[in-house]
Amino acid sequence: MNYSELKKMWVEWSHRPDLTGTTILDDIEQLTRARIGRDLRTLENTEVDNIIIPAQGYELDPRVKEIQRLRDGEGCEIKYVSPENFYKRNSGKPNSYTVEGGLIFLDIAQEDTEETLAMELVSYKEPVAMVNDEDTRPALTQWPNIYLYAGLAQIMVFTQNMELEAVWEQKYRGEVAAANEQWQRVRIGSSPIVGN
Repeated sequence: MNYSELKKMWVEWSHRPDLTGTTILDDIEQLTRARIGRDLRTLENTEVDNIIIPAQGYELDPRVKEIQRLRDGEGCEIKYVSPENFYKRNSGKPNSYTVEGGLIFLDIAQEDTEETLAMELVSYKEPVAMVNDEDTRPALTQWPNIYLYAGLAQIMVFTQNMELEAVWEQKYRGEVAAANEQWQRVRIGSSPIVGN
């Protein structure tokens, strides 16, 4: 499915042909994308970035909604510590990091070379905006109903039809829960069957 097909479905399913050709559908896409970024936790919105964290901190991409893990150049996981419990040591390899004001900080006074501070950041991100009709996104391809239902819920808020908004909201939440559960099973695996 692409953006043009999604917009057509929003118009048809909402029974609002007056939305065609307006910028309102672009606003709906923006609101839908923000919701999906907050709620969806699957492979389709997981991104891996290789970053260098300087002493003054690394500015996170505003699309990052949740950090899954941070690893150093040797593959060792760096653990998260809340800002109130975070302190810097004088030297050594980083053991922990914190996030404050949109910046990642490591727990060492960084006088090392940049190579020692190369990190792999794995995070859940808000999908990139769809602008052109042919645009698509991995989450839209894998979970089209999530986009459909979230957009319809936003349209119902726009048209002040709160009864139908509740219907689409419930459908959206059900699809997100199913997608997140499926991703957890894939990521973690299922338990072996034990006994009879």
